[in-house]
Amino acid sequence: MAFTQDSIVSLLVAEGGKVKKSELMGKFRAVVDSVDPAERERNRELFKTFVNNVALVKEVDGFRYVVLK
Repeated sequence: MAFTQDSIVSLLVAEGGKVKKSELMGKFRAVVDSVDPAERERNRELFKTFVNNVALVKEVDGFRYVVLK
């Protein structure tokens, strides 16, 4: 899966505008993680920025959801 802000939006739209945070992280883990610690940290910060630009994190019934703005 591509690692762009648009790909995050597309996934959220496909899931009805809401997805568990753990599931979203799982979908992008392979592209965010890297053997190089500096690259991994850069990718994690970029991922957080993309998510924060397009969605909110809300807790519902003890689960954290990423909800499209």
